[in-house]
Amino acid sequence: MNEHQFETKMEKEGVKVKNSVDTMVGDGLSQLKAEYDEFRGVVKDNVSEAASTVRKEVNHGMKQYNSKAQEFADNLPFDLNHSVRKYPWVVVTFGLVFGLILGFLLKPSHQSR
Repeated sequence: MNEHQFETKMEKEGVKVKNSVDTMVGDGLSQLKAEYDEFRGVVKDNVSEAASTVRKEVNHGMKQYNSKAQEFADNLPFDLNHSVRKYPWVVVTFGLVFGLILGFLLKPSHQSR
């Protein structure tokens, strides 16, 4: 085998190796993309299912809260709906004052160093 034949053979082998590496990388990328797409689909389904469950639980909790609040309002000795409709700013003011008092009472004390 002379030098020219050796170079030609090495060139052909180099092309074969390059094609094999290209094929291997392409197959690896294809497999990686397929696995990513599958994983993305599973995550999307899980997130959708979790969001749906949370939405149902929140709606159920809000319905329970609303029914108990309505039941409490119905048991008051005066007509709360009429009072709220007639004096909405008084109700808002009482809510603000109650919130400020509650915030003041629950505020952590500031210690000086």
